[in-house]
Amino acid sequence: MTLPVPQRAICFFDGQNLYHAARKVFNQSHPSYDVLALSRWVCEQFGWNLTQIRFYTGVPSERDNYHWHHFWAGKLRAMASQGVYIRRVQVKYHYNQLETSTTPGSEKQHEPVKLRVGTEKQTDVHIAVDLLALAFKQEYDAAVIFSQDSDLIPAVQEVFAVARSQNRPMFLASAFPSDGRSIGIPHTRWIHIPADVYLERLDNRDYRPKRFQARSDGA
Repeated sequence: MTLPVPQRAICFFDGQNLYHAARKVFNQSHPSYDVLALSRWVCEQFGWNLTQIRFYTGVPSERDNYHWHHFWAGKLRAMASQGVYIRRVQVKYHYNQLETSTTPGSEKQHEPVKLRVGTEKQTDVHIAVDLLALAFKQEYDAAVIFSQDSDLIPAVQEVFAVARSQNRPMFLASAFPSDGRSIGIPHTRWIHIPADVYLERLDNRDYRPKRFQARSDGA
């Protein structure tokens, strides 16, 4: 009797989306996830053969953000050594103006406060392109997207269309840290990652420069 070939699965990680979800629901101070451990956990639930992990994130320059530049440089090197495909996306910085109120009873006007923030550009585009390209090449039967970004809906729909044209089944899921109320990408199966699963699968190495390791500000 010939055994069926295990379904081939690729995991796609939106690094910042996953981090901000974990910070919100699990109070994680920095991107502490272990992508290999999380990928294996999901694939074990369905009996899939994990064939590839792809990770997407922005990395600020050393000049723009010293400690997050070095954090990501270290973490990405560690992931690459485990065979993870790494895709860096552009980070652009801009200023958000915060309005300040005047002191009651005073005529003094306070200057507006400007906060410099970094924003990733086109992470969803890179994930969408790779989802479609690898589907066309029939390199996976199941894709797990570690993200809750609804901008990926068109790509998800196109992947299903590609699979239909190839006359083959396709499974798409979105996986994310969850307190039970979180939602995933529409048209995918939602895989809720509970706190115990997430916290048992951490990368305990802190790649930030030591003088920043006690801080808990955002990536």
